[in-house]
Amino acid sequence: MIGKMLVLVAALVGSSSAQDGGLRGEEAMATTAGEARQLGAPKNHAVCYTIVDTWWGTREAQKTRASITNTDDLCAAWDDQPELCNKISARAGLTGYTAEQLGALCSTVGAHDKRCLANPCNNLNTGDCTIQATQGQCTWWWGKNFTDYNAFLVSKGLTPLPVHGCYRNPCNMPGYGKQQDACPLRSAEGLFTCTWCQGAGDKVLLGRGVGCQMTVPTTGANCAPVNSPNVQKSTIMQSIAKSSCQCSTKYSACAQIVNDSRAAFKFRY
Repeated sequence: MIGKMLVLVAALVGSSSAQDGGLRGEEAMATTAGEARQLGAPKNHAVCYTIVDTWWGTREAQKTRASITNTDDLCAAWDDQPELCNKISARAGLTGYTAEQLGALCSTVGAHDKRCLANPCNNLNTGDCTIQATQGQCTWWWGKNFTDYNAFLVSKGLTPLPVHGCYRNPCNMPGYGKQQDACPLRSAEGLFTCTWCQGAGDKVLLGRGVGCQMTVPTTGANCAPVNSPNVQKSTIMQSIAKSSCQCSTKYSACAQIVNDSRAAFKFRY
């Protein structure tokens, strides 16, 4: 179990209420994010525009970026197959693939793209497991939030999280297409609310594939050691300034963080 962590930002307890304003025709579509916020076209939550203004462009860049780690290359076997990309269990019984491909922890990029890359949330214990730092892909669970979220999962007949730490954002539904009805149902009362960012009828969001998002644009996270026996020790890096901030370069998010700030990290072992 990971020790005491910083709380997820208070704003995580969001509201699913949409902005005021009715559906509008093509001739009245918003042309700027500011106008869209004011007019509420088409009843999108304000967070949709904040996301597009801030970190969504980095998410879109994942569609064409170069492979960073071997895990990215393994996950490429599941391009254009979101179910197989996002769920190892869906690969059971498949033949013609290596054991490494079948066991790779992957995630579909989304944003109208079905490229499959290494899941950025795995062992991302550097304090970067936030919505904004992972472009909506990961969230950090600890303490009461962890306990309450697991209770919610159990109430839905789902498997609870095994330990505190970094996991996929429960609102994120990359590669599954239009999920405007399913999206709000992923909300957990008192913890987070999911809202569908509708592109049709809105020139700001049209074609951006923002889709299902939490109703807050930022969350918090903390650091923790990488102690999983399944992680090769030679891949574990730790922050020089704070040794408890660790991650595994087996996964592209960690590799990118270390590459961008190489002098700030060292090998743990």
